[in-house]
Parts: sequence; structure tokens; C-alpha cells
Amino acid sequence: MIARIRGLDFSGESIKQLRVDLLERLFESYHHRFTAQRNLSTIQFLGGIIREIETEVRSQIQLRKDFQLLLTTPGIGLILGLTIMLEVGDITRFPKSEITPPTAAALRARELPTTRKRVKATRKTVTGTWRGPM
Repeated sequence: MIARIRGLDFSGESIKQLRVDLLERLFESYHHRFTAQRNLSTIQFLGGIIREIETEVRSQIQLRKDFQLLLTTPGIGLILGLTIMLEVGDITRFPKSEITPPTAAALRARELPTTRKRVKATRKTVTGTWRGPM
């Protein structure tokens, strides 16, 4: 909403840290402020529930030894590793493979072009997008 209306780029983490007083300065319209405040309240509420679930999961489940290697893959933390472990079940049911997660990541990296450009949203590109509900 901030990008669409104001043309500003905020990371997900910085949005989680926003305070109501900053939202009031960002949006001139009462309706935009109202919507932004409700969105922020929803993000904070769901963040709390996610933390509760993760705490409960960590207290109930331990990552098995045969899944520890998953944690060396970029982007896979404990919670995602546990999710994969629970969905896979008994890993010994699969034939042994020489391609481990870090090896697979290295293979994918070699396949990508070496000159990748990061695309950044600008006000011009954002305002040309669909303005329906988010």
C-alpha cells in the first residue's frame, strides 16, 4: 500500500516495525490511514500467533540427524527444516542420492546467468499496476 500510494520502498521487516504515528504522516487521506493501521494491526496480530506456533513446535519436535544437512541450504531455517522433515516422513524410503541440498543449490547457481540485475519498483512502475484490493 505504501509503494502503491506513496511510491516508497519498505522491506517486510521495516513494515513490521512501523508505528501508527509514522503511518499518520505517510498518508494524507483518512481512509488510507485507516486501512494502513488495520493492515499493520493484522501483521502484528499474525506475527504474534506465528511466534506462538513456532515456540510450541520447537518445544515438541527436534530436527532428526538425517535432516540436519537441510539447515546448510540458504533460506532453510529450523522451522522450514522441521516442516520438510514432517512432510517427507521416513527419509530412508527414498533411494540414496549423491545430490545433497547444498550440492543442488550450487548446481542451480551455476545454471543462473552471471549478470543478474535486481529490479527495483519505482513510482512509475508501481502506479501502472492494478489498483484492486491487496
